[in-house]
Amino acid sequence: MSIDSTQRFLDVVFERLLNENASSLMAMKALIVEGTNEIRNRESAATSEAPIINGRKRVLRAEHLPDVCSPQVAADYLQISRTRVYEYCGIAPEAGGIPSYTIGGSRKIDKADLLRWKEAQKARAAERFAHD
Repeated sequence: MSIDSTQRFLDVVFERLLNENASSLMAMKALIVEGTNEIRNRESAATSEAPIINGRKRVLRAEHLPDVCSPQVAADYLQISRTRVYEYCGIAPEAGGIPSYTIGGSRKIDKADLLRWKEAQKARAAERFAHD
């Protein structure tokens, strides 16, 4: 086999390898893009329809709340300050505080507890209003 024919043979082999790898890389890229989009969709599901206020999505409806809320998410939902949420978290639930806990130094509030607390606040307000 001459050097020219060997070179042509190697060129053909490399071109085929390149084409096969390119299509494999394109398939892998498509899978990565699809997976990334799925992750983004799942992460944004809690606030997918929430309005954007001051450049941030705000949770204004219970169905948009994640199962575990940060004080900021709870504040956005309740339309009160985050500081006020922390104050309510510092009060024992039996005394009217929001049930919460910490994970790694971060305060967390379960969605179910937040919704129950909100309903209890409405009931307490209705009782006070009825007695006035």
